[in-house]
Amino acid sequence: NYLGDYIRTIAYQLPLLIIACKAPEDAISYLRTEFFALSGVVGSSQYFTSAKAMLYFFCEVEIAGWGKSHANILKSINAPFERSKYRTVRDGAAIISFEEERRIISYFDDLNAEILRGSPASVQTADLRDACVLFWNYAHAMRPIQIANRDIGHARLRTQDEGNPVIHLTFRYAKQRGKAKSMEQTRKMKRDWTPMMAEWLARRALLNPAVDFDRPNSLFGVSPSEITTIVAEKTEQITGVRRVPYDLRHSAAQRKADAGCSRVELAEFLMHQDIETADAYIEMSPTQAEKINQALGLSPLFQAIDKALKARSVTLDELNDLPNDMQVGSAPHGHLIAGIGGC
Repeated sequence: NYLGDYIRTIAYQLPLLIIACKAPEDAISYLRTEFFALSGVVGSSQYFTSAKAMLYFFCEVEIAGWGKSHANILKSINAPFERSKYRTVRDGAAIISFEEERRIISYFDDLNAEILRGSPASVQTADLRDACVLFWNYAHAMRPIQIANRDIGHARLRTQDEGNPVIHLTFRYAKQRGKAKSMEQTRKMKRDWTPMMAEWLARRALLNPAVDFDRPNSLFGVSPSEITTIVAEKTEQITGVRRVPYDLRHSAAQRKADAGCSRVELAEFLMHQDIETADAYIEMSPTQAEKINQALGLSPLFQAIDKALKARSVTLDELNDLPNDMQVGSAPHGHLIAGIGGC
C-alpha cells in the first residue's frame, strides 16, 4: 500500500528522495518543513506516511548514511493529518469508484448469465469460489474472518418452481466484546446472483474437504488471510485496481449511507454495537446532507436567516422589533446614526 501511495505522489516525493540520498539530516529537516507543508497541496493523507516508510527502509538497510538513530528521529515526526480510524473513508481513499463498481456488477451479471445458459463447466471451481467470496465482501461488507469461519451448515439454499434459488447465509459478529461475540445475523443473497453460489455448493460436495480445505466443514475452505488475497487479486483482475476487503466493506457502508440509512440501520448492517461508527459514512454522504438541508428548511430560525440572506436587507418593522443589543449603529462623518441594521 505504501508503494502505491508513493508512486501516485512521486512528483512530490522526488525532491525528498534526492536529498535523502545525499544527507540524512538535511532530508529530515526538509521532511519537517517544506515536505510537511505540501499537505495543503497534495490533499492525500498517505503521501507523508509513504515517504516516511521509504526513509525507514533506508534506515533498515543502512544506505546513504541512514541508520537506527535516524529511525528513532523519524518516529517523533508526526504526519500533517490527524490520524483517524476512518481517515480513508473521509478522504475517499477506501471508497471504490463508480467505474470499479460498474465492472464488479458486470462481472457478477456475466458469470451468472453463463451458468444459467447451461455452461457452468466453463467456469473454473476456484473462480467460482472466489466470486462467491467477493460477493459477500462487496455486497454485505463482511470481514475476511466472518467469511472464513462459515461452515456449510450456515448456508441455506431453497429452490423455487420459478426463477433462481433463494440463498441465506448466517454470519457471526466479529471484533465485538462480551455477549456480542456470539450474536449472529442472517443475510440474503441477491437473487440475480444466486446461481453462482448454488453452483459452488454443488461443486463443493464433490471436493475432498479433508484435503482441499483448511477445515473439513468450512464453507469456502480458505483462511482469513487467503480471503484477503482472493479479494485483492479478484478486484485487480476485474477492475484493474487492487482493493483489500476493508475497501469493499467501507464502500458497501457508504452505499447504504447514500441510500438514506439511519445510524442504527448502518451500524446493524456493519454488525457493530456502537452506532457512532456510522457517523463517518453519514458525514460523507450527499444524500444525508440533502436530508439535513430539508430538515433545516422546516426550522423557523433557518427560514428567517435564509430570508434575510436572500433579501440582503431588513424591513423597518423587523428592525424595530429587534432588542437594542441586536441593532447596529454607525457614525459616518462623525454623526452618530442608530438603527441602520440588525445583527
